[in-house]
Amino acid sequence: MTNDDEETSIDGNPIEKVEDFVFVGSVVPSVTKYVKRRTNVGSWAFCRLRNNIWTNQDNSRALKVRVYNALIRPIAIYGSETWTLRKTDRDKLETFEIRCLWTIAGVHLLDEIRSVDIRK
Repeated sequence: MTNDDEETSIDGNPIEKVEDFVFVGSVVPSVTKYVKRRTNVGSWAFCRLRNNIWTNQDNSRALKVRVYNALIRPIAIYGSETWTLRKTDRDKLETFEIRCLWTIAGVHLLDEIRSVDIRK
């Protein structure tokens, strides 16, 4: 990533100029794109467990919450200690979390239950 128009090369091979790139799992320099990437990966992992964990009536709600806290949440917030979040980024993370918790609790959007009550 550079601001000049001069072509950069290594050993005669030109280096492509890009707006952002993935480095060690992070989208550099965009936090917004990184938050979207992490929530997408977290959603993928959550959906992979839908039939075995979340919708299985044999699993207690406490077990489901422990699995969510141990597996899904760390995927979604990986690297967050370096993030400078905007309100929109924080809102996307909160939306991801509440959708997961709705599924765990077996609540639907039309049930009109407040997010604060779901988090409890």
